[in-house]
Amino acid sequence: MRTFKLTERAIQPGCHQIEVEGEVDLAVADELKDALERAATEHDQILIGLQRCEFIDSTAIAVIVHVYNQMTTQGKRVAVHGPSGQVHRVLSITGLVHNGLVFETADEALEVPAGNSRHEEVVLDGGGCTTPFSSSFRSDRRGRQALGARDARVSPRDPLG
Repeated sequence: MRTFKLTERAIQPGCHQIEVEGEVDLAVADELKDALERAATEHDQILIGLQRCEFIDSTAIAVIVHVYNQMTTQGKRVAVHGPSGQVHRVLSITGLVHNGLVFETADEALEVPAGNSRHEEVVLDGGGCTTPFSSSFRSDRRGRQALGARDARVSPRDPLG
């Protein structure tokens, strides 16, 4: 088992890559969230490399979906690449592999430039699966993302805290 680690680097103008190593769970999800949000303010495209990620839980998936939704509403882009084993299975079960967010390689992810993809908001339903929303970002009265509902209702559950 590898220790959680993030490695960041610019791979081309406006594009930042964050490589995730080890296990991403509730204990370290805030570190991932901080890195993604920081990169989102400075870049038009973020690639999240999961080649060395051995485990991902629903909290980490919610972080990725949250940043994806924020960036796509701004004409920016997030793409995940290289998941294997358990991580790929989890992303497949949630539906993220089939909605244009997950790619096999960084090169495939880079083929679609920021701002050129159709935006559909992704919402995690109560079963951990994704549902595309074409409406605007939904949040509760404190501005937190609503997870756990397929419709416009706001869920009290929020792993982003």
